[in-house]
Amino acid sequence: MNAELATENVATVLINKLNRLNTRTQNVVKVASCLGANFSLSAVAAITDNLRTSELRRLSSIEQMPPLTEDDDEDDNTTSSLGSSLHELQGEGLWEVESEDADICHFGHDKIQTAAFELIPISRRDTFRGKIGSILLEKLDDDALEANLFEVVSLLNCAMNTLSDDKEERKKLAKLNLRAGMKVRYCCPITVVCNLYIALFSTCTYLTIY
Repeated sequence: MNAELATENVATVLINKLNRLNTRTQNVVKVASCLGANFSLSAVAAITDNLRTSELRRLSSIEQMPPLTEDDDEDDNTTSSLGSSLHELQGEGLWEVESEDADICHFGHDKIQTAAFELIPISRRDTFRGKIGSILLEKLDDDALEANLFEVVSLLNCAMNTLSDDKEERKKLAKLNLRAGMKVRYCCPITVVCNLYIALFSTCTYLTIY
């Protein structure tokens, strides 16, 4: 009981640190929270580099942010500012770098990932995860995409309901779900595989109707 209480206290302290971070650094950790408990720093960098400033600003509660201006359409995710955010997050103990691979990090506690994700407004969570999936699909090379296919497709599926009526776009997503389902069918829980095929059939049903 005492051990559990100590763990809860540590998690509470870390979450309080998370809530005190500046907006830019919070946005970086929000991106990481969508990638899972373990994530690649290079993936976080690629995503933030390809998100417009206005898109990042919309991750904050409307009450917290001033109105968008024309300047908000310009990217300000410089390497130095991103590096500063990554250093701050590690220094605060919110995430840790794996000893065997300096590009791989994990959150200091599972509740930190949850708290970071919950900083994203509910109405924007699915769209944002879909955007992250689209960026990874575009930026990852063939080997990296194959290695992370399940994660990328799962992110894309979050925004399935927001897809346009473009049949080619939906066909592409359907093929990705089929590919991911075939890849993980023998190594993942049946519920995970079923979710991929449900997404596949949902997309195919739309294509059949329209």
